[in-house]
Amino acid sequence: MKLNFWYFSILLGILSVQLHAQELPDIHLRWKQDHYQINVQYGPKVQSNFPSWIQSILDHPNGGRILRLIRQKILVPENWVNVKQKQYNKIILKNIDLNTPYYMFEGVYLTPKLEQQVFEISKVFQEQDKNYKLVVTSGLRTPMKQASALLYKLRKDEDLTLLYRQGDLAKEVMNIYEKYKKESDEIVVEKVANCIEGQVRKNRYLSSHLRAGAVDFRNKDMSQVQKELFKKIISQQNIFFLIEEATPPHFHLQYK
Repeated sequence: MKLNFWYFSILLGILSVQLHAQELPDIHLRWKQDHYQINVQYGPKVQSNFPSWIQSILDHPNGGRILRLIRQKILVPENWVNVKQKQYNKIILKNIDLNTPYYMFEGVYLTPKLEQQVFEISKVFQEQDKNYKLVVTSGLRTPMKQASALLYKLRKDEDLTLLYRQGDLAKEVMNIYEKYKKESDEIVVEKVANCIEGQVRKNRYLSSHLRAGAVDFRNKDMSQVQKELFKKIISQQNIFFLIEEATPPHFHLQYK
């Protein structure tokens, strides 16, 4: 009985650690005369303090995400009033950008787990090609975002059943498009989003983006050598399936 309780306690501890790793970090940023004091917390535990922040944050399991969130905090307008603070902000932002091996489009959301994998992929890529920084164009999507992403393909008359495994769901979307394709883009997106939302309510997902299982990287400005390097890294990590899509040009990664 004691052994079972001990075993259960270990499992509970492991689960607690995993849950904390998925939480959003609690970041406190305070300007103190000539520098920032930054506390990054997961629950009650302080993970790193400024000024020894870069390496300690990069060593954290969610380092890429934390750096990006600190960047967002610094960009808040009230942090740009003091002249000395402005100068300091520019130095910090430059350091963050130098140490974050990827760019992310405005409005893209990644779960902590997915963003850390993006960070690892980008880090390995930049170690081998210092002249190019990977660009993340899409992550978790709402039905409306998914419908907006599909609009370009639908307007190009692409057959979605060739792109998505769930052929019946793709066919439903195509049928809705056929019905409303003469309408404005706004109406088409709304109708397609309603269709996708109905599918999600039945726990059926046209795209892995709808359940935080996929991420897209831009590749239109990659050389062939850079594309091959990216494919090699994904293959070696053996976490994602990779699909190279043409409209618009990007690499789509989704969990195996």
